[in-house]
Amino acid sequence: MKLLALSDTHGSRAAAEALFRAEAPDAAVHLGDFVRDADGLAALAEAAGVPFWRVPGNCDGLLSAAAPEIVFSFGGVRFFALHGHTRAMRLRPDAGIAAARAAGADALLYGHTHVPLLDRRDGILVLNPGSARLAPGSDGIDYAVVFVRDGQIRAELRRFPRDQLLRFVR
Repeated sequence: MKLLALSDTHGSRAAAEALFRAEAPDAAVHLGDFVRDADGLAALAEAAGVPFWRVPGNCDGLLSAAAPEIVFSFGGVRFFALHGHTRAMRLRPDAGIAAARAAGADALLYGHTHVPLLDRRDGILVLNPGSARLAPGSDGIDYAVVFVRDGQIRAELRRFPRDQLLRFVR
């Protein structure tokens, strides 16, 4: 089973939706910044019949009533997800790792820093997919795919090239 994780789309809704179409995930999570982009992904996920989760980011302010931190299960794996601004994740992910551990999670998913990170710390998968914003002059967007099988988890950081994105934009 495949979980698409992306964050910090910052208005690149068409690119995020193209990424969703291209990856055809079994589930997806948007880790904040911008809620309008997450709304578009939620609609695609609903149409595809796949689960979708989201958390608001620091740029979402009052636009989102969603919880700033969530715990969800997918394929027998428990995930703790947040944007990162509420636990000072820009400095280091220690507070998020502690919260994930307290929640009994197998994985911590966060954004905010725009810097991709894939690590294992104290038995917890720590994943920041980077920024899925298609910035001017950028050659693509960053994201992650998490594979879950028989309760085991494996993740990959990926970059979706701009020229391939354009084939999936509607």
